[in-house]
Amino acid sequence: GFTMFVNAVQFLTAYVFFGAAHELAHVAAAVFLGCLPALCWRNLSCLLGGRCVHIPSASEGWRCQVVRHAGWIASVAVACCAMLSSWGPQVQLGACLTGLEAVLSDLMGVCQQHGDKVEKGWFFC
Repeated sequence: GFTMFVNAVQFLTAYVFFGAAHELAHVAAAVFLGCLPALCWRNLSCLLGGRCVHIPSASEGWRCQVVRHAGWIASVAVACCAMLSSWGPQVQLGACLTGLEAVLSDLMGVCQQHGDKVEKGWFFC
């Protein structure tokens, strides 16, 4: 009963947090490359609730690749840290699922359901 509810809340909280951290890695990489417009309210609201960010100045070429790879690398690193930590299994599962989604979307391009937007600077996970 209540324990299952608490476990579900812990998992969902971790999953949302790690998803936002993943999207923040995209934004941080863009800012590092000089794409300062990535720091905007729209991206803040998207990364908190939509698991996406919009970075038009990194929509193609090598900048796009750096920003894209920053997401999955950060998420896999966090998932590895979570598994090596004493965090609870709900938190570890949230980190690992986010890492898996990141590899599928950012590295392998499997989850690119919004292909037309990717070319215009949208990064989805």
